[in-house]
Amino acid sequence: MQAAINAAFARSWQIGTVETPCRYRFKDGIHTLKTFSGLLDKGVVCTHPDGQKFEVVSSKQVLVSTFEHTLQFLNQTPAHNWTPPR
Repeated sequence: MQAAINAAFARSWQIGTVETPCRYRFKDGIHTLKTFSGLLDKGVVCTHPDGQKFEVVSSKQVLVSTFEHTLQFLNQTPAHNWTPPR
């Protein structure tokens, strides 16, 4: 069943260093990704097939073998140094 769902709806994302079939959705300003591969740690980098990079904000189990991950765009700019000069 999973193979049929992946063949019809999934695209190959790179999660960390592994290519994984995933179903991506953007609704109400929230990026979500569904997989059959398990929970992901917060901060794991996911790369869209088009090259956009996201990081995992949260991950939860929806069904026995389906996992949903909330994503945000990967912030690659360094944090601003707010320390005043002396």
